[in-house]
Amino acid sequence: MRVVTNLLPKMVMKQRTMLYLIAFLFVMIGYRS
Repeated sequence: MRVVTNLLPKMVMKQRTMLYLIAFLFVMIGYRS
């Protein structure tokens, strides 16, 4: 249980950074066109 609670925040942070990268890519594509 302790390991799972420690891993969850890291997974959330990774997903958040991935979402930021995807959003950044969409913004770049929008500015280019």
